[in-house]
Amino acid sequence: LKLAELACKTMMKKFNAEELPPKGHFHYHQGVFLSGVEQTYLNTQNKAYADYIKAWVDSMIDDEGKLVCEYNTGTLDDKQPATLMLRLLEETGDKKYENAIRYIVSGISDWPMTTQGGFSHSRLTCVSQMWLDGLYMAGELLTRYGAYFGEKEFFEIVHRQATLMWEHNRNEKTGLLHHAWDENRKAVWADKLTGRAPEVWGRAAGWYIVALT
Repeated sequence: LKLAELACKTMMKKFNAEELPPKGHFHYHQGVFLSGVEQTYLNTQNKAYADYIKAWVDSMIDDEGKLVCEYNTGTLDDKQPATLMLRLLEETGDKKYENAIRYIVSGISDWPMTTQGGFSHSRLTCVSQMWLDGLYMAGELLTRYGAYFGEKEFFEIVHRQATLMWEHNRNEKTGLLHHAWDENRKAVWADKLTGRAPEVWGRAAGWYIVALT
């Protein structure tokens, strides 16, 4: 916890919340860090951490909850920071957070999928590719959203993503999950037999494990 606080204080000293890189972009680079800040806040109750998170989120949306920043609707990566709004909504009751969350989650309704119902990592460049990253980028959000708003169908959707990744990304010999899997075997990195990427990437395995947690 002391190391977490040092990390938070270092970043908070270096960047005003609204200037966290990539500045002006609603993106997992800020969202992952701020999720760590949130866990630090929950474990310390130091309001400075909560205020920093709120300052960043509020710089991304207007008073109606419309995003006023760069937001890529075509990738799961840009959905992750919406998890930060759930606690803010619960604590403040401010409708703008609900509006923003619902807008971001609504993009899942027509998301391109594999034939078995797995989310493509992005709409255009990674169609029919399941990346371990995606379970964290969208899975936590959809699960917590489903719990908060009583839309429990999202539980099964996220469970399916985790299961498909276990089935397709996992190396039978080592038990390790490869970073990505291409159903169509068209990606330059895809093994022609398994469809898997060659890499077992520690960070991607981390995405998967944290999402399961």
